[in-house]
Amino acid sequence: MLDRFSGLPLHRFFYITALVLIAIGVCLNKVVMSVGTIMLISSWVLEGDFQCKWTRMKQSRIFWIGISFYILHLVGLLWTTDFNYGFHDLRAKLPILVIPFVLGSIPAITKFEFKLISYAFISAVVTTSILNVMIAKGILQIGFEINNYRDYSFFISHIRFSLMIDFAFFLLIYFMVKDKKKIPYFIPILFWLIYYTYFSQIITGFIYLIILVFVSGLFYAIKSKNRTLKVSVFSFSLALVAVGFTWIVVNIKEFYSIPEEHIEIHEEFTLNGRPYTHNLSNQLRENGKLIFYRICDVELEKEWVKRTEIDIDSTLPGRTVPIRYTLIRYMTGLGFAKDSAGIHELSDQDIHNILLGYTSPLQAKGGIKARIFELLYDFEEWKLDPNPNNKTLFQRLSYWEAGWNIFKTNFIFGVGTGDIQQSFNRYYEKSNSQLLLENRHRSHNQFLSIGVSFGIIGLFVFILFLFYPLFRKSQSIEYLHVIFLVLMCLSFLPEDTLETQSGISFFSLFYGLFVFRKRY
Repeated sequence: MLDRFSGLPLHRFFYITALVLIAIGVCLNKVVMSVGTIMLISSWVLEGDFQCKWTRMKQSRIFWIGISFYILHLVGLLWTTDFNYGFHDLRAKLPILVIPFVLGSIPAITKFEFKLISYAFISAVVTTSILNVMIAKGILQIGFEINNYRDYSFFISHIRFSLMIDFAFFLLIYFMVKDKKKIPYFIPILFWLIYYTYFSQIITGFIYLIILVFVSGLFYAIKSKNRTLKVSVFSFSLALVAVGFTWIVVNIKEFYSIPEEHIEIHEEFTLNGRPYTHNLSNQLRENGKLIFYRICDVELEKEWVKRTEIDIDSTLPGRTVPIRYTLIRYMTGLGFAKDSAGIHELSDQDIHNILLGYTSPLQAKGGIKARIFELLYDFEEWKLDPNPNNKTLFQRLSYWEAGWNIFKTNFIFGVGTGDIQQSFNRYYEKSNSQLLLENRHRSHNQFLSIGVSFGIIGLFVFILFLFYPLFRKSQSIEYLHVIFLVLMCLSFLPEDTLETQSGISFFSLFYGLFVFRKRY
């Protein structure tokens, strides 16, 4: 409509502007995300020309595949009982309908437009990562308290942002291969993204990056007609993967390759003559040293209050254990006795780290290694006390077990769009789950969530929705589409990626672009 009045392609401009806003908003701001989505559907309505759009829809099988996942949620209302949650879920998942619906009914996104949207996304990811690091390191003071590595991502979930970091990495590689002149400009950005992945301690993001390097090498090896290049690229990617996983294995071995403690009989008393407490039956260690060895609680309490004026048995924000336990672990990592002399040896930075909740100097330093050690420590704690609460991996195992059992009892159609949380709540109550009420979440596995909600039929629709567009007979398989789908499927295993606004919008944006853009 506006195009006819102005003589300019204003609606096309609005469409691309809306997609750029969504690309920026997915990692930076929910308001920007929402504005972009509203602008996209508003432009579609204002443009008119509905007969032409309807013709495109009718003639395109891929259009109906593209909106089938949302239709599944609509159909799932037929056998749900909790309509409040059902309608909430439909509102939250609107981008999965709006973006494919609009892109499937207008002329396809061009190569230039795709590049523009991708560059906007990369710029937003890089800008957000820089801001996150500045906030985490205290360079940028905004009154935001960092309680643990999860708070390194200030704007959106750290897990969702790690997916965006990984995808931006491979978008840059794609554009570098297409235009060699960009290599000098993009290489520093690639190194920055690798650093951020390490710094942010998101081990899944690090592992996904390694796997996608292998997928890239395999894709090129299959596609390339040059045998020498094919073997060289695949071998190089395989070597990088081997180096990455070897590094992880070396860190795991380092955690367990700890020396036996040399316990001296005369170390029964502190320098002040007070007795130590030794619990040698508890073999938990920090940096290779026994945690519950050489502890004098009286001196710890007295000297800690002198230095901080904070109760040693109080709990830090975002933590579930008292300061005393964090302090003991941190001092053990430094090799200090847990007494008055040890407290005096702590630097002001050490005290600051402890008050931030860091349980060791390694954790305060950050990086993937610290996260690996933290997960291994959780495993060792779990072996002593098989309680899954506040242990990332073991909580997920509880969620997966619950999801699988609910799925088995609702195998064909599932529980419906709105009853998924109720089903988990009932299961936890019926099974007398050890999980605390605040930790009783859903499956943390997107495939299981779909299975619980819509049964095996819904899972089939979801798989068709994901993969049919990739393997269309008339089209060649695109590298970026493969990378995106593999990344998403990897994220679906430990997370409900499509249950948050940022995750839904990120997925919907690039799903729509890959399915409905022009192929080259």
